[in-house]
Amino acid sequence: MVMTITGENKDQIEFSYPYRMLISGSSGSGKTFFAEKILSRPDLFEKRIEKIIYFYPSFLDKRPVKWDTSFDIPISYRRGLPKKEDIIDLKSHTTLVIDDNYDKAINCSFIDHLFRVMSRKRVINVILITQNNFMAGRYGRNIRNNCNFTVLMRNSVDERINRRVANQMGPS
Repeated sequence: MVMTITGENKDQIEFSYPYRMLISGSSGSGKTFFAEKILSRPDLFEKRIEKIIYFYPSFLDKRPVKWDTSFDIPISYRRGLPKKEDIIDLKSHTTLVIDDNYDKAINCSFIDHLFRVMSRKRVINVILITQNNFMAGRYGRNIRNNCNFTVLMRNSVDERINRRVANQMGPS
């Protein structure tokens, strides 16, 4: 069954700053590709992104993406989740991409604090990428509620997940 969402097209979109974005969808639905394409378009943002730090799962031997050629700004890759030490010395206008670490992020008090307080006060953008928007975790609801943007990609197994998220956002 095809799900249709009614909306409107805007000629110009500009992401408010700093932003916290959750991208959710099935494996292979294009979440990481979508994040790369958004970040490679500086015209979409109120302010220029100065640096990107891409965090990927610790169990991977090599980084899963090669974004070096997509951007004209510095990009670095790190395993695991961001830690307090990683954030303390960051300059404003840095974007953190946390990919495939949602299960750990929603159980981490520091990531909760990053979404609720630090991102705004330090002017740091955060993109969190997951396959399951409603995975259970101590801080999952706090993190979801502190996102300015939620992107729902195809969920091939259970379309009700996206419908549930859309319903929670209220009437259009």
